[in-house]
Amino acid sequence: MKTNIDAMLTAKKRCNTFAQIEGRRPRILLTNIHQDASDRDVNFKASALANTGFDVDLSPTSTSAKVISKQAIENDNHAIYIISHTNLTLDLLIQIMDCLAIYNRKDILLVVDNDHKTHYNLLSTYKSFYALDSKTGFYDTIVQILNILLQRTS
Repeated sequence: MKTNIDAMLTAKKRCNTFAQIEGRRPRILLTNIHQDASDRDVNFKASALANTGFDVDLSPTSTSAKVISKQAIENDNHAIYIISHTNLTLDLLIQIMDCLAIYNRKDILLVVDNDHKTHYNLLSTYKSFYALDSKTGFYDTIVQILNILLQRTS
């Protein structure tokens, strides 16, 4: 098992690899769709993502699916990272994916924080959905996100 430092260094290397391939750093929109995540949690995740090499955009709390999608498209994000510690409504996730599809941006990866396995089977058909395992360390999670983004570049 890797330590946090090993995972962080791996994430930095993967970010650098991504930047060399794409010509820019990976860009992620971090959003808390419910008012259940503390500012400390959001700040930690934003800092960790930035420290490994991501360009991080923040969305206002409790934003609609349309606004989240529009912000991700306008910022040319590679991924949307949704923070929520409650069960997400399936409708909201589908609305985000549908909004991205309307604007022909199904390539934007939708990452959902916490275990939302009840929605995973249906949402995995969108091929741009990744549900995080709550038992995985955050830097390992960043490595997993980068692995998906790097697979898409080849």
